[in-house]
Amino acid sequence: MLFRSENIEDGLSKLSTLEKLSKVCVIDLDFYDKQILSKLQKLRLEYPTIKLLSHSDIDNETVGKALLDIGFSSCLVSAL
Repeated sequence: MLFRSENIEDGLSKLSTLEKLSKVCVIDLDFYDKQILSKLQKLRLEYPTIKLLSHSDIDNETVGKALLDIGFSSCLVSAL
């Protein structure tokens, strides 16, 4: 793990300082942030070569499809 951030904006800032990009980015999704999908699209556009993996405790087919459409490789859903 290179770093951990609390939100996508902080993650984008930290990614921009790396000399060499990581191959994979694991994102623990916070669906209380209403703009999460648009922020993830921005992440994908700025870093198209990074493999994106998501984790969430919300099992929602619509969200899963949206993540795949954005370019996520997979989404892990964990039950509480």
